[in-house]
Amino acid sequence: MRRAQGDTVDVLVLLLALPAVHLGPPDAALLARGDVVLQFAEAPGSAFPVATAHVIVDAPPARVWSIVSDCERTGEFMPDVHSTGVVPEGTGTSRCAVVVDMPFPLRDLASVTRAVLEVTPGVRWQRSWRLIEGDFTVNEGFWRVEPTADGRTLATYHIDVRPKVPLPAWLVGLIQRAKLPEMMHRLRQVARASELMVEQR
Repeated sequence: MRRAQGDTVDVLVLLLALPAVHLGPPDAALLARGDVVLQFAEAPGSAFPVATAHVIVDAPPARVWSIVSDCERTGEFMPDVHSTGVVPEGTGTSRCAVVVDMPFPLRDLASVTRAVLEVTPGVRWQRSWRLIEGDFTVNEGFWRVEPTADGRTLATYHIDVRPKVPLPAWLVGLIQRAKLPEMMHRLRQVARASELMVEQR
């Protein structure tokens, strides 16, 4: 396994701090027909469950990885994200700042997370992050990219997010059941458009 930069204590601390994730395999039939497959697990004390979304993307893993590994591209596929920024730390990690646009009268939610990239060539690419500061008590998860047998990509998004401010039940439900699939469909569109541009050169 290799990381984007050298091994450091900071990277190891981040990786060890992330919770163990035990997921059953997503429904292969649903993935094959183009659906976004969602999985939820209870997060004690939070209105938000821990959520995982899977989708098959019609592009090779390297193309999808170039999108999900780059904090500055978050707004291209994540709904309601209107500003992002990244600060490389030079220690195998980077800081990513994101502001999420919330519906009136709620105020926007900002966060700064520390991310680390892990790559096992030809097998798995993963960007994991953990909260440093912001409008959340918890904000951690990962993007994982894996090749399929036919040369496409299985993209997985896993998130445990707990805002400091209480959110109405209708908004929690919207984020869980609508925004996650919307994000995965947008990712698929962005990756496919990028792949078509390469093919046309």
